[in-house]
Amino acid sequence: MNLRTLPLLLLSFLLCITTATAGSLKDAYKALARVRAYDAQGTLLREGTGCFLDEQGTLLTAYSLLAGATRVDAVDAKGKVFTLSRITGAKADADMVSFTTSGEGKNARPGGWLPLTTAPATEGATLYLLTYETTKKSEPVMVKVTRTEPFGDYRYYHTDAANDQTDRTPMLFNEAGELVALLQRNVGKGAQTACAVDARMASKLTISPTSALDSDLRKLQFPKALPADPKDAMAYLYMLSATVSLHYLTACNDFIARWPERPDGYTVRGDRYAGIGRWSDAEADYATALRKAEADTTVATPDAVTYSFANLIYQTLTQRNDTTAVAPGWTLERAQTEANKAYTLRPLPLYRMLEANCYFARRDYKRASELFQETSRSKGFDTSEVFYAAARSLALAGGDSLKVLTLLDSCIAALPAGAPRAADAGYYWDRARLSYELGRYRQAVADYDRYEQAVGPSRLNDRFYYLRARVEIAAKMYQQALSDLQTAIATTAKPAPYYLEQAYMLLQIGEFPRAIEAAEEVKRLEPDNADAYRIIGIALGEQGQKAKARAALEQAKRLGDDSVDALIKRYQ
Repeated sequence: MNLRTLPLLLLSFLLCITTATAGSLKDAYKALARVRAYDAQGTLLREGTGCFLDEQGTLLTAYSLLAGATRVDAVDAKGKVFTLSRITGAKADADMVSFTTSGEGKNARPGGWLPLTTAPATEGATLYLLTYETTKKSEPVMVKVTRTEPFGDYRYYHTDAANDQTDRTPMLFNEAGELVALLQRNVGKGAQTACAVDARMASKLTISPTSALDSDLRKLQFPKALPADPKDAMAYLYMLSATVSLHYLTACNDFIARWPERPDGYTVRGDRYAGIGRWSDAEADYATALRKAEADTTVATPDAVTYSFANLIYQTLTQRNDTTAVAPGWTLERAQTEANKAYTLRPLPLYRMLEANCYFARRDYKRASELFQETSRSKGFDTSEVFYAAARSLALAGGDSLKVLTLLDSCIAALPAGAPRAADAGYYWDRARLSYELGRYRQAVADYDRYEQAVGPSRLNDRFYYLRARVEIAAKMYQQALSDLQTAIATTAKPAPYYLEQAYMLLQIGEFPRAIEAAEEVKRLEPDNADAYRIIGIALGEQGQKAKARAALEQAKRLGDDSVDALIKRYQ
């Protein structure tokens, strides 16, 4: 080779590279878009660069561009305008978001799109910086990757690009015209050069069932795409319904548009319509869901749809604390009829349970108790809740108290083994109260003890301990009663009535000196309490101190207690 020709050959080689690079980037120019974000008043908040990733118009751009925006559009390389349709994924810490776009007529598809790179950039690699303003006639800015570091499963790049190059959120491409990274401002103190995040992360920007709770997505005030699988999409809708989302109804409409033959889309939308008072729309959706279920039972059966509608009416009415009809046909009677239809189609205890609840809400307690008891005989429904519902209904119907007690016994027997739980405290309370009424005092005391365990002593007040003390007195459990009365005294600012109860009990069991002590406490707190003087008088008289007894009883009489006349004569 003639050494004199070497510079010419080298120049020719470099020109070939430049030509090849410029030619391979032409598709990148076509795929770029100007992204514009506006607030609710239509004021432009900010704008930057995006890149179309497919012919359907999926666009990738910086997450920070959309912050606080209520409307976003994108202008492609040919000047066609597309509006943001659905967010398909977001990751704030990577400053990356993707969304679908929509256009009109011939503008339904962008002028160009390109794939993401399949391989990360390496240290020392040269990339090409493009923004929407870059044209095929302008020279792309070359950026060198100075260092790479892991970023999850992807890479984070340090570059030699000036840190002020990030205002238009530029994109970095390789020689093949593939999108490699999104340039970002380096927020490090005194940083002079920008950094970039691996564009391959965009492949992981998806919507999953749990995305409804994703804080990055929830901060963006735009509807989100649904997961690709209908089961995942339904799970997403379920989770989205638990959040305060303005776009839930849009998501329901998207589900129905995508899977129009599935009945579950109509039921979830019907539930939302009911939630916002669109009763006729809700009923129409459930009617459609029923037709879909009758045509194809693989997703939902007619009985399940009928039950869901009955439950919707029941919940709507009972949660309002007003069981009057909210719309024509939306009554408890209708809910009960629909529940019975569901049970007729398939005799499931769940459907019978709802029917029983409807009877209870209508105050037909006798029929409600019968159905609750019937339900409790089904496997899986022999639970504390069902037995308790049966017991409560029977009690309200004026049924046999012993039968009510038997149902409460079954209720408590069905509880899990171990220490009583707070959620079950009401069962013990009701059985204690009924046991006391039936004269089963020790059983009542035992249930009050379990109630105390379930609730916790720190959450109980003086009234509880006084009540249990009264039951303990009836059960002749005097020491326990004294202890409870002392607890009541210690937990109230007005203990006089409890000292008086102590005094009466001590007098009853012949503990005369202690009865006098308790009555003296009453006198100290309430000097004009006639009952205290009467107790003192009787206790002194029973100990043979007749003169003192008469004096105390006469004071009781002066305070208005005329019942002591016989006692005064007794101690003459």
